[in-house]
Order: sequence, then structure tokens, then C-alpha cells
Amino acid sequence: MDRIVDFDANTGDRIRLDYDHDLATGDRPTRLFNAGTQRTTTLLKALGAAYADRNPQQSGHQRLRANEAVFCDWQGRQFLALNNARTGCKPQQDRLIEMTGVRFHGGDAIAATLAATADFV
Repeated sequence: MDRIVDFDANTGDRIRLDYDHDLATGDRPTRLFNAGTQRTTTLLKALGAAYADRNPQQSGHQRLRANEAVFCDWQGRQFLALNNARTGCKPQQDRLIEMTGVRFHGGDAIAATLAATADFV
């Protein structure tokens, strides 16, 4: 797991992903969600719940799709999970970043759908 200790979207901080060692390719997730607080016993279960219902403000379950990302809060810590090119939570393949203390753009902390272009280069 990677850890970002100081991220403030309001000051222009952005995340740059580089899966293929070529910064020009733009490895940004296609969509970004905020699954809110997960009340589970383990981080793996929290991620599974966030992947299963990326938008808890909408009725029914909306699974996180390939190349999408989701924020969630678990036990007072914030995490960003980036789904790889295959649907479903795969801890050995997907990216996970702890971003405890992340400062979102105004309103994003309670919004379910976020603009990936605002937080990723």
C-alpha cells in the first residue's frame, strides 16, 4: 500500500499514475467515486463493500468497473482504491493508497461522484 501524507486538492495537488513507465500516457481512472464510511471489521471487507457499492447515495448497488477509482473511509482513515483493467476487488492487482487527512475540493467530502480530472493528472 502506498501512502500520501499531505494532499490538498484546493492548493492544486493532483495524483499522477504511471502504470507503464511513460508519464505521457495519462493513466487516469475513467471515473472517481466516494463510497463514504465503511463500517466493517477489516480493510479488505471495507474495500469489498466500496467496490460493490461505489455510490451509497443511489439506491441499489453500483459495482466499481474496470479502470475506475473509489475513496472510502475506514476506522477514521481514508483510502483510495484504483481498480485495474478487470472488474472486482483484487487486492494483489489493484492499487491502494492511504490518504488519511486528504483535503477535498469543497463539497467533495460528501459527494458520491467526483471529477477524476480534478484530482488526477
